Amino acid sequence: MANNALNTAANAITALAHALRRGATKANYWSPAHKLELDSAYMENNA
Repeated sequence: MANNALNTAANAITALAHALRRGATKANYWSPAHKLELDSAYMENNA
């Protein structure tokens, strides 16, 4: 019975970790056009 509870908790923690990882991936995605804007701004300030 305790083993079952531990497995359930481990599965919940794993699911949470996967959900957080997917959310972070979406949050950190930059479109190619936005990357170009950032690159040009960086080059102007650091050239």
